[in-house]
Parts: sequence; C-alpha cells; structure tokens
Amino acid sequence: MAACVVWFSNTTPSFISTRGAVHFEARAIGAPLDTAVAGAPQAMKKCPSYLKTHAAIGALTFSLLASIKQAFCASKGQQSHACRVVMNARYPNPSPPASAKGNRRTMAGKHRWFWKGRQVRVRTNPVNGKPVRYRMHVRAGDTVQVVKGKDAGKVATVWKVWTKWEKVTCIGVNYCIKHVRPMRQDEVGQRVQVEAPMHASNVMHYSEAEGVAGYLGIKYDLKEDGKVRKIRYNKATNEEIPYRRAPKWVPVLEREEDDVDDEE
Repeated sequence: MAACVVWFSNTTPSFISTRGAVHFEARAIGAPLDTAVAGAPQAMKKCPSYLKTHAAIGALTFSLLASIKQAFCASKGQQSHACRVVMNARYPNPSPPASAKGNRRTMAGKHRWFWKGRQVRVRTNPVNGKPVRYRMHVRAGDTVQVVKGKDAGKVATVWKVWTKWEKVTCIGVNYCIKHVRPMRQDEVGQRVQVEAPMHASNVMHYSEAEGVAGYLGIKYDLKEDGKVRKIRYNKATNEEIPYRRAPKWVPVLEREEDDVDDEE
C-alpha cells in the first residue's frame, strides 16, 4: 500500500503529443516510486512476515498496474485533462454552435433553454420533441454589416445560418483560435484561425451601392399570371436584396494567398 500512495501522490504523469506520438514525463514531487520500492525492504524489517509478504505483493501489483496504464495510454494516444481541453477539435473548419456543458447546463436544469441570458440548448416542442427554429432576417449569401461587437463596422458575407440557435457565421469577422488535435500518427496538432458564430442581432443588411446598413423589409408583388412574389428589401435605401448563393469557406492562410496573387 505504501507504493500505491507514493505513486499516486508523489508522481504526476504528464502526456505531450508531438507528431501523433505520445511521450510520457514523470514529474516527481517527493520521493519517486523506484526509491520507495527500493527502500521498502529496510522499512519492513520490523514488520511481521505476513505483512512483509502483503507489502511486497502490493508494491509489485501497483508497479505492474502503472506500467499497464502507461502502455494503454500510449496505444490510445490519450492526453492529460489540460491537453484534452485545448486539443478538443477534430477538423480545422468553423464549428457550429453547441449546447452548454458543465455547471451552466447543470444550473439551467432539464426544462430551461436559457440561463442568464444565454441559450444553453436547442428549443424543442414539448408535444412532439422536434426542434423549434427561429425566423431569421438574413440568409446565407447576404451582404451584411456588423453593428455590435469587436468587428463593428465591418462588411461581410453570411456563410451559414444556424436557425436553431439564432446565430450566423460570416466570412472575415469574429475570428477565434481553434486548436485541432492530430487524428493519425502522421498528422500534427495545429492552431487555426476560423470564424465563430455570433448572434443574428449583431448584423444588419448592407447596401453596397449606397453604403448604408438597414433593417429588413418584406413586400409582395402581384405578377401578371396571378402569382404573388415575395420581395426582400433594405428599409434604409428601399433597395431589393438579391438572392445569392452562399460562398465556399476557404482557410484563412489560403485566402490571404489568393488576395496577394490578385494584387500582384
């Protein structure tokens, strides 16, 4: 049992991932395990024979368990808790909104969608359990201007709309750093810059001709054949908002290379 206490309290294994291989480092706080096991026979001279036998068996058992644990972690590529928090993403693409985890989700409970002004999970219909979607004033492909936040005043294009969370992801604004962990042995963990979703109320429709941002307006036009056409327009300029296809997301580094080539 002495060896068990020394291994768990005085030795803290840390795992470092480099090029897909996991290396182990033992940081000794007090006496290392080898020293404790080597000094165990001297400490057991005053003990009865049956206690010596049990102590020796316990030391060997926990030494074997420590070796098996390290081999298992090395084969699975597991990392420490701190590394798991940082290297959590699998793909270097913009991440969709996700439900809150941990204390915020626990404090919100099972029947709350919001907690302290923040949506913690997808709203659902209590009758059929289907998700309830928001009515969005923007669509993928619209040109918008950010009116709130760190990128206020910038003009961007909507890449994707998240109707379950009332959020949008726009190209070129609201950047964040994403840590991507390696998935194979020949891959390397990386830190990439991607766009993060933001609330839809932070953007407004932008008129490229007038250079003015305005609210969304909807009007209906009756055609000659009797069909009704729905028209979206900018209330600030009374300009019709055209329907455009959503742009394809390109990594930031490749995007910058394309801009440099165009300038040259």
